[in-house]
Amino acid sequence: MMANMEARWAAFPKKPDVKKEQEALAGLRGLPDQTASKPNFSELRHHPQQIFIPLAIDNTPATYFFDTGAWLNSMSASEAKRLGLTVRESQSTLGTATGERVGYRTAIAREVTIGAMRFSNVSFAVFDDSDEPWPSLAPGRRGAPGIPMILAFRTLRWSKDGTVQIGAKGNRPDPLQANLFFDDDHLLASARVGESEIRATLDTGAETTDLYLPFANRFPALVQAGTKATNDIRGVGNKQRARG
Repeated sequence: MMANMEARWAAFPKKPDVKKEQEALAGLRGLPDQTASKPNFSELRHHPQQIFIPLAIDNTPATYFFDTGAWLNSMSASEAKRLGLTVRESQSTLGTATGERVGYRTAIAREVTIGAMRFSNVSFAVFDDSDEPWPSLAPGRRGAPGIPMILAFRTLRWSKDGTVQIGAKGNRPDPLQANLFFDDDHLLASARVGESEIRATLDTGAETTDLYLPFANRFPALVQAGTKATNDIRGVGNKQRARG
């Protein structure tokens, strides 16, 4: 990944987010490469209202939520201690859903097992236990596989009846017809509002569906017909009060 990112920075040196990307990934330099077994089909169970799935880290059971909005696997400092992982210091910072940046350390798990799949040398970003969302989660649940592991599943399906399927064989869709795709480092879903097509970030780590200012500017009548309220937007490291 670092080799690919360095090639990207060299090819697009004037890209506005280069410095932020370099700050975000600095802590991963020198860490071993993650490897994964071939995709193998597994069906896991999750709570009907949550997408926490069972896994094991270095043979210790855990139950984490999978986060398609996270470009790093993550866990809390107390979870790293519970698992016996060595935490390394880092000067890196990550942008969050609230627009703020938060620092993180790193830890390497020798082996992570999810269903029939095995991962080796898995890097985790380690955040303080006072950072969101860890205070609201019980020990053994303070972690999240992000895109580095989710991509290895090749296919990922979940349903409200409490099942999660990974590693299933699937037909490769026509890229021009696909309704789910990557735009830079965002996983987007294509949707429709009335007769208008929109792009929305698909973030399984989000607790609510949020509409931002560009949506309000494009569909003012829908927003004006809504109800005013105040809500907390939570991102790793902090939360922010939003009005709408």
